[in-house]
Amino acid sequence: MFNSIGSSVIKIDELDSTNLYLQQISKLQTMNEGVLVWTERQLCGRGQQGNIWYSKEGESLTFSFILSPTFLMADEQFYLSKAFSIAVNQYLVKKFQLKVQIKWPNDILLNGKKIAGILIENNILGNKLKQSIVGIGINMNNQVFPEQLRATSVLLNSAHKVDLRECIDEMIPFLNEMYSLVILKQWKEIDRLYFDSLYGYKKNLRFHSDGYFNGRIVRVDEVGYIYIETDAGVKKYTFKEVMFC
Repeated sequence: MFNSIGSSVIKIDELDSTNLYLQQISKLQTMNEGVLVWTERQLCGRGQQGNIWYSKEGESLTFSFILSPTFLMADEQFYLSKAFSIAVNQYLVKKFQLKVQIKWPNDILLNGKKIAGILIENNILGNKLKQSIVGIGINMNNQVFPEQLRATSVLLNSAHKVDLRECIDEMIPFLNEMYSLVILKQWKEIDRLYFDSLYGYKKNLRFHSDGYFNGRIVRVDEVGYIYIETDAGVKKYTFKEVMFC
């Protein structure tokens, strides 16, 4: 029986990483599915492939929750990323009327700048998922970012600060709604919602892999490969094999 995301919400004043905290605690004791941990001060937040999540105290909303999606095959795991990207995207649209987009593999963009990111770390047993820890970071009250980061925040685009705890309460229904589609394996509906919001989907973009090239995103599969169509045909890429220019 699935315990809904946010069935227990725990605040910890300071953490290196909410994902890392749940990983460590779950090794020491049994964690109920749906437990959500958040902090206002995350010191060493991580993104995909070891990238750093920039966060100052009280500015970014940073939280993680634990799932036991044992019904998912290992080669279906990217549907978790699709589902929770949609949930964050929908929340920002409906709550703040922001014109955000999902950027493969795990970012949310606003006007070409990163406003949110998702990191999902899966524990696989055999050919099925055993445990997943989902980490989400959203730039909420940030006013300044390092020059090298192309980032923005809710505050910079709505002119008012938000209560981070209230935001968690408001976002939880979006997360549970999308996870229910994963439980039911409603892949067509998840894909419809995902591609409706995917940055660059079926549009001409500039990419870099071995060199620069023009192409169009035509598919993102259940494992997470992105398929880009060029004049030479369609080629698939995994994380870090191709970059947006």
